[in-house]
Amino acid sequence: THTIHVWDTEGGVAFSCEEFTINQVMVIDYPRYFTPNGDGIHDAWNIVGLSNFAEQTTIYIFDRYGKLLKQ
Repeated sequence: THTIHVWDTEGGVAFSCEEFTINQVMVIDYPRYFTPNGDGIHDAWNIVGLSNFAEQTTIYIFDRYGKLLKQ
């Protein structure tokens, strides 16, 4: 969990330079591809950062044409 602090120097929120804070930002990461062909390289696909939300999360996997492969 991260906290983001933003200072606007070009106007924005009421034309002020006051700090804007966003609390509890979660960062997740995932491999952009995987090749499950058994060679030991990129055979598994795991999402990093969702371990605390496993029961609340739904993953949709689409092919390059937009067809749903797995939910």
